[in-house]
Amino acid sequence: MKKKFTFSKGIRSSLIVFFLGIILITGGCYLIDYIVQPVVVRPNSAFNVKIAIKPDVENTEDYESGTGILGIILPEGWIVKDSIAYSVSGSGSDQVGVFCSDAGVVSFLNSYATQPPSGYRWWGAKSNDVIDLRNYKSGVVNLTILTNEKLGKFKTKYILGDDNDWNKQKLEDQFTIMAQSDFMPITVDFTESTVNSWINEVWEVYPNPSEGQIYIRQASLTDGIVMKVYDLNGKLQKSGVLRESLNSVDLSFLSKGMYIISLEKDGEVKSKQLVIK
Repeated sequence: MKKKFTFSKGIRSSLIVFFLGIILITGGCYLIDYIVQPVVVRPNSAFNVKIAIKPDVENTEDYESGTGILGIILPEGWIVKDSIAYSVSGSGSDQVGVFCSDAGVVSFLNSYATQPPSGYRWWGAKSNDVIDLRNYKSGVVNLTILTNEKLGKFKTKYILGDDNDWNKQKLEDQFTIMAQSDFMPITVDFTESTVNSWINEVWEVYPNPSEGQIYIRQASLTDGIVMKVYDLNGKLQKSGVLRESLNSVDLSFLSKGMYIISLEKDGEVKSKQLVIK
């Protein structure tokens, strides 16, 4: 990009919707569009996190490409699975690659980023390749975090940056921070209510009423959730497996009227009414 970016450690705006950690962040050449992280997890388990990025401005032709960095503030004892996959999509060909753990990134974050509170640490990674941000429209980073045996309320924080000289405060700096989330709460619980919590997780169908195109937002990234749409006579009209926290479903073939949309997982079912107008 042509305009030098001045880094500020504070984010300008944030929004948490339902049980999804969705953080809107401003500043820099790219933004963290949203982060999906579960609110409750079990001890000694693994959970998935999705970080979506988007351009700061519409015209990205002048963006400078560079090696990307990823930083995460974690509770002591938690682990991030290495070789974190990312993808960048744009008007040209898509790019895929991985972030791998890197001691140099950790050292940089300890010097320039938010200091972890007591009982937490920085985990850092660097992309194996230069990430081409010219003409890009969106990007996604998918990672997996493993908890330990400790129960309680914890928090995480995510930072993205690169080694592009345009954005450094000083040219001798190794990297620069481009976008960061606020601290995101997460609870580690071993109770029965937590184990069976999927049935109580908030989910949303919108717009409702709809002209046929709907979105289903759910709190969990867990695979294997089956969506079914029934008419009021109990006849199945459509079914499918949801694999994302935000899913687009085309029901434009349905006649006007009221329907029942359900989510099913491991024998548990939750449902809502849906109006097609």
